[in-house]
Amino acid sequence: MAATGVLAEIIDGDVYKYYADGEWKKSTSGKSVSIINPTTRKPQYKVQACSQEEVNKVMDSAKSAQKSWAKTPLWKRAELLHKAAAILKEHKAAIAECLVKEIAKPAKDAVTEVVRSGDLVSYCAEEGVRILGEGKFLVSDSFPGNERTKYCLTSKNWKINRT
Repeated sequence: MAATGVLAEIIDGDVYKYYADGEWKKSTSGKSVSIINPTTRKPQYKVQACSQEEVNKVMDSAKSAQKSWAKTPLWKRAELLHKAAAILKEHKAAIAECLVKEIAKPAKDAVTEVVRSGDLVSYCAEEGVRILGEGKFLVSDSFPGNERTKYCLTSKNWKINRT
């Protein structure tokens, strides 16, 4: 796969790099995992098979970044979430194509899911601003307690998005 444009930065040969600490990286494991297209039953993509050390480092970085994010004013977080939603919608066709190839989602439904995901991100941003506008005290973590001991990894087909 000869990558061009933005993809050139995220693909090494035929293997997608992983993203950590603000840059696209190649795993030191030298291994990859094939993503099988369920329709053709053939490899569609390859992704980095990160080492345990790399996974631990990414998780530590995320934990550290959360401390900074928690200090970010709510209006700024909302602004960044709206920007992320706009990027999703701007690239809806390319993202939908990945859904079609990766999970055999019908093309029309895939586009709808990407747009709906962007809408959900924007809704969450606005809901935080709305609650703050009501004068309620907000912390950066909606889970009970205030310890940073939880990780939330979501996928592009997050279940709440399907309701």
